[in-house]
Parts: sequence; C-alpha cells; structure tokens
Amino acid sequence: MSARLRRRRHRVVCATFVNALIAALVASALIMIQFAISGTRLVFSLPAYALLAICALMLPAARRAGRDPSKWCLAVVAVFFTYILARASQSPVEYLARTDIYMVLACLAAYGASALFMQRPGPRMAFMVCMFGLAVIEVVFGVRQFAGDHGWMPFGFLREPQQRASGSFISPIHLAGFLEAVAPFAISIAIWGTQRTWARWLLGYVALLCYVGVTLTASRGGWISSLGSLLVLAVLGLIVTYRTNRPRFPGAVYGVILMVVLVPSISYPLMMQSDLLKQRLAKLSDLHNVTSGKSDIRLANWAAAVDQWRVSPVIGTGAGTHLYYGRLFRRPELQPDPEHAHSDYLELLAEYGIVGAAGMAAFLLVHGMAGFAGFRRLVAARTEDPYGPGLQLAFNIGALTTVSAHVAHAVVDFNMHLPGNAIFLAVVFGFLANSGDLQDPPEPSPDAPNEGDPLEPAPAEPTWGTTSKIAVWVTAGIGGAICAIALPKFPGEYWCEKARVAVRNKQYQEAIEFGRKSLEKEKRNPFTHLHIGQSHRLMAARIAPALRKPLYDTAIESFKQGLDLFPQDEELWVRYAQALEGNGRFKEAGEAYRVAINLDPKLGVIRGHYSRFLARIGREAEAEEQAEFAANASRMNLAPIPVYQNLAEPDVEDERNGASPNE
Repeated sequence: MSARLRRRRHRVVCATFVNALIAALVASALIMIQFAISGTRLVFSLPAYALLAICALMLPAARRAGRDPSKWCLAVVAVFFTYILARASQSPVEYLARTDIYMVLACLAAYGASALFMQRPGPRMAFMVCMFGLAVIEVVFGVRQFAGDHGWMPFGFLREPQQRASGSFISPIHLAGFLEAVAPFAISIAIWGTQRTWARWLLGYVALLCYVGVTLTASRGGWISSLGSLLVLAVLGLIVTYRTNRPRFPGAVYGVILMVVLVPSISYPLMMQSDLLKQRLAKLSDLHNVTSGKSDIRLANWAAAVDQWRVSPVIGTGAGTHLYYGRLFRRPELQPDPEHAHSDYLELLAEYGIVGAAGMAAFLLVHGMAGFAGFRRLVAARTEDPYGPGLQLAFNIGALTTVSAHVAHAVVDFNMHLPGNAIFLAVVFGFLANSGDLQDPPEPSPDAPNEGDPLEPAPAEPTWGTTSKIAVWVTAGIGGAICAIALPKFPGEYWCEKARVAVRNKQYQEAIEFGRKSLEKEKRNPFTHLHIGQSHRLMAARIAPALRKPLYDTAIESFKQGLDLFPQDEELWVRYAQALEGNGRFKEAGEAYRVAINLDPKLGVIRGHYSRFLARIGREAEAEEQAEFAANASRMNLAPIPVYQNLAEPDVEDERNGASPNE
C-alpha cells in the first residue's frame, strides 16, 4: 500500500470515529436532559447543551457520510431560525428570552448532526437503540407512579402527588410526547429494518411498552395523536406493501382492519378498570362545556394567547412573554399559572407573530416534502430489490409517523417548548431532510490499487456540495455560540436553583448565601433577587418586631432590583408589597398591590393578599369586596395550581410550579 493511501485510510478511520462519537454525543445529551426533567430549567438543560456544542464543533473534522441534505430544508431552516433568534434577542425581558435562544441553538446543533452526519444506518440505529432503552426506563418509572407511588420521581426530584405517569419528566403530557415519538421507530424497524425474528419481537415489545406508557400518562392529546400516527404508519405500510409485494397487499389490508378493531376493543375495557383513565376518557367530550365546571382549561389558555397575539400581530410580543401576557389576559376559570399556551402553534403565533407562524408552516412543509421524496425513492429501490434499503426505509417511515404525531399533538400541548423533546424532534427532522444513501459508501481497503496506477485509480473520497459545506461550518459556529453565550450562565443558574430550593425548605440563611453566589456569576436573573428578598422577608416575619426593619429594608431593595429586570412579574410585585407592608410603608404597599392586580386582574389569590392588606389598614368594605372576588375565583378554579398559596398565612413560602431537586 502506498504512503498516500495509508494516510488517506488513516484520515478515513479517524473521521469515521468522529462520526460515531457525534451520534454518541447526541444520544448522551438526550438521555441527560430527559432524566433532568427534560431541561425545563436552564440549570438542567445547559449540561446537555454543552454536549451538543461539542458535537457541533466536531462536525468539520467528521467524514462525509453520504448524500447531501435537501437544500430547501437547509435554506428554510436558516431563514426561519435566523428570524426566531433575531426576534428573541429583542424580547422585552432578556432573561425570559434565554430559554428560547439557547434551546433553538441546541436544536440546530442536533439537527445539523442528524442531517449531515447521522444518515448512515449504523449511527441512526445506535442512536435509536439508546432512545428505545430510555423509553423503557421511562415507562418503568411511570408504572411505579401510576401504581401507587404518586409523589415519587427519580433522581431526587419532587412533583405534586398525582396518579398520572410522568416518568422523569415534569408533566405527563411530555412523557406522552416522548413515547409517542419513539414507538413508531420501533414498529418501523421491526417490520422493514430487520430480518431477525428475535429483534422483531423485542422491538414490538418496546413499541407496546411505549403505548402502555402513553396510556398511563392519561394525556388525552397523547392518546389522540398516538392513534392518528398509527393510522399514518398503517397507510405508509400499505403503500410500501402495494408497491413492493403486491401479493401480500390484501393480507396487509385485512391486518390493518383487524388492528383497527382489536386495539380499541382490547384497550378500552382495560382502561375502564382505572377510575383515573375512566375520568380522562369522559373528559374527551367536555372540551366545549365551559359552564359545567368540567371544561378544559385549554380553551382559556388559547383565548389568552389569541389576545396576546393581537398586541403585536406581525412579529409577536417576544420570546417568553406568554408567561406574563397569559396572566394579563387570563380568563377567570383559569386560575393555574398559564406558563404556556397549551398549544405550540398559538404560543409561537403570540410570541413571534405571523412571520414566525409562516416560518413554522414553511419548515413543516419542506421537511414533509423531503420526507415523502425520500419515501418514494426508498420504496422504488425496495421494489427493485426486496432486500434493499430496509433500515433507511424504516427510519424514513418512523420519522414521518413521529412528525405526524407531534404536528397533531402540538395543537393541544406544548412538547416543542420542552427542550428534551424539542431536541429529539430536531434529530427526527434531520432524518427527513436527508433520507440517506441506498447503501454505505465503500471503505478504503489495504488491497486497493496504488493511487499512482493510471489504469486503476483509487476512488475519490466523497465531498460535500457547497450548501452542505456551508451548513457544516454554520453548525460548528452554532456550537461555538453555545459555548460563548450559554454555558457561562451555568454557575449562576446552579446557585440560583440552590437558593430556590433553600427557600422552599425554609433554610433562609443558606438561600441568601446561595443567592449572593449566583449574583457573583450572573446579575441579570430576576429570580435570584426574588429568592434573596423572600429569604429576608420571611426571616423578618419570624423575629421580634423591633429587629425586623433592617431585614425588610434588604428585602425591599432585593425586590426592587428584581423588578428592574422583570417589571412584568406579578410575584415580585406581591412580595415587594408584602415587604413594604411589613415595614409599615402602607401607601407604597397599596400601590404595589394594585400594580400586581393590573398585571393579573383575574387571579383570585392576589386579591386575597390585597384583601388582607386592606383589612389591616381598616378599609373593611373594600377588603370584603376583594375577598369575595378571591372566593369566587377559587370556586371557578378547575385545576388549582396557584402561584401564591397559603392565603391564611401570608408569610409561609410557596413553590412555583414544577419539579425541583430534593436536597
């Protein structure tokens, strides 16, 4: 073998190793973030983003794996997400926009790795095997929660006791979103991707477990989207059978009809054995019944999102702004904190306007077209060779089915706003953008002819097209951006989370110390000031009156600093008002309470705090009016998850929604 060929073989081996490492990093990032309540707080998502940043930075050193991704997909991704990042960077509250900005960058890194390098069957299969294992573990967690350990979560996190299965996720709907995305790949690979009988049975078992898990989440959106995606899978399967093995087509049709009959016939009686699932099934028909007390809170969420969109129809109100616009436009029947619009599309429309919605429509359209173009190409190859590109066809069908599930589920839930699920979908969209080669490219062999032999020249290494070359370097730049702007935020987020947990556990001095450490690393987080202020306020309420003033003064200053960063946050205003009240500054406290009410005029719990304040300063008639408003709101509440609890004891700290580390 010539020296040149040896050097080339060495480069190929190194680049192939980098390709395998890229798939491993993407899978590791997903496992890490899904186990950390799917990254719903920055402190839990940033470590996974770091792995994706490393992955993106490695792309220029990796080996071209095969065909180029769709140029249309790359172009639309570039335009759409450039707008998203630009609009998010101009959002009113910089801290709230970070979640969208960092998540989009991480998703672009995962998408680039998937579309450009994870296109051969080997890396894709290795990645999906990791996802199958993760799905099985999540179902095991969910079974434990559903079976009786209602408040349990793995890895020391906490959740509100509920029977619905959520696994390691913060919400049952997010577990349903993940499982409904994994199951179609297991079915597709079992049918078209392998000839081994044991593997088919094992994959079928994994798919069955996934759908059992979706059932235990009691997510109505998950149930409907899973059934719809199974119909899509059946239609695609029938098309493949008709084109590639027509004698078996009648049997396939009968099999699909049989499954359509058997699945509900078996699953419905089993679900009726559970009171919870029976109640959730009954609620499928209650969406429209607002006055019965059984209406779905999504209706109120959606109405608030539409009102928010009207504020800025073209470009939206900015990233993260539904957190406070959802409160401003709250319907009385929706007393839980509307952190999300319960519809990915409406929240996108509200925060990014018609431009953002049009970009999402174009994104889904071009990837759907690319996916179906790949489907036709792979089915044609399968027609010519019955043992042809089985795995590639399986991944294509699995991706089309998964996307169909989430396109439907996004109407009623917000899985695409969950970092872990969003990253997984980014990988799946990468599969659609690049359906892969029909066969793996040949590896250089020691027996290959000498490159200097003019009669038998060695085959040239495959090279990227111009668009793909640009995409590789842009993705690497995205990895660099994550390292530069996102990862340095981790220390501040870590100490802020420690402070939040300490306040929850009534360890106020520790919370103050953690908060100060957080401020040393990050001064733009308004919630750090909230935790520090709360610690001083609650400490003041528990000591002798003569000693309270310095603590209240410090609390007031902390709340003011938080309000400078996030003036739209009603909780900061309420806590600020309570600190002013404790310090005897009643006029300023009343003004602060009224600002909080203006920010969220329909939330009963704020009126309860204000009622107590009015009674304290002797305005009994107004206090009774506010108390009646609070009581009426409480009676209308359909799912009590208030922002501020314990109205009878205003100085007892409450928790924000969501899971948290149990230290």
